[in-house]
Amino acid sequence: MTDVNDPAEPDQPEVTAGGNRWIYDHCPLCGATIPSDTSPGFADRDGGTVEFRCCAECHTLFPAGANEVDDAGAETTRQADYHRDLWGDVNLEQLDLLASTASQLAWEMAEHLPPPSASEAILDIGAGRGNILHSLARLGYPARGCEPSSFLCQVARAAYLLGPEVLANTDAETYLSRVEATGTPVSGFVIWHVLEHVRDPLPLLRRCARIGRTATYFIELPVAQDEDIFPEHLFFPTPASLVRLADELRLSIEHLSVTEDRRLRVFYRGRDPEVVDLADEGDAATAAGIDLAAIEAAYRALSPVFAHFVPDRAGGDDGASADDLDVEVEKAEIGTGGGGR
Repeated sequence: MTDVNDPAEPDQPEVTAGGNRWIYDHCPLCGATIPSDTSPGFADRDGGTVEFRCCAECHTLFPAGANEVDDAGAETTRQADYHRDLWGDVNLEQLDLLASTASQLAWEMAEHLPPPSASEAILDIGAGRGNILHSLARLGYPARGCEPSSFLCQVARAAYLLGPEVLANTDAETYLSRVEATGTPVSGFVIWHVLEHVRDPLPLLRRCARIGRTATYFIELPVAQDEDIFPEHLFFPTPASLVRLADELRLSIEHLSVTEDRRLRVFYRGRDPEVVDLADEGDAATAAGIDLAAIEAAYRALSPVFAHFVPDRAGGDDGASADDLDVEVEKAEIGTGGGGR
């Protein structure tokens, strides 16, 4: 486990050279070598099939695909271009729906934050069209963030009047460097459907851990199911991945669930370095009283990829299906649920 108080960082996971069938040689969340065993082809969003590999240490899932770019900066540009094309014809009706959903989500986040009057900055990393940022600001929180896509920033400015002082048109690394340099105190980070688009997410998360030592992290990710399997999703964290991340970054888990709208959600809180180290009591899942097997069952019900690599803990097929999801979510959820970007 890496101590975020130690400025020395381990070598980052290696990325294979351009043109290779597998983008990753090492897991970007735990650094382990990814086994070479591959799955059969699973259906993707576009009607094709994709093979997967699985990290033996943290169960992160890796789809096969051409490595189109060679560095993080080029990846950021590629992802920004994809989201510009995806949301190029966004209309007011869609923005109204997003705003309504984000408003509900902001209230759920507020349950894990200090009152607005006592809150430090809330940073939305990869803020997209600004709907969550806008909803937190409406509750009185000092929320601001960044978004690398100039088109999405234009949408946010038009829809929610978010000026550049609130929503900066820049990448996460540049933005967090500015925040760290100014010594801005931070109460929370919103990282909503972002990590799966980042080539190497650990440095981003470590930077957040340095900036907000006891901040709350609000993170949501896609599940490895056909509708979410496409080239811009570089990998798929699973429930065990998120427990491993908590241990790696010395975070406590406040909430972990597969949501009703079929997403993987976690809320972390940074551990106060002045308080007794909770890691002495076991891993983050044990300390939080999480039934990881139940959460994995909910994930397995949605993802045949995960079911292939991680069968139920009894060693066979647990018989779960997407139709059973409501029951599994009720069993598995820790904390609040619902909502989405």
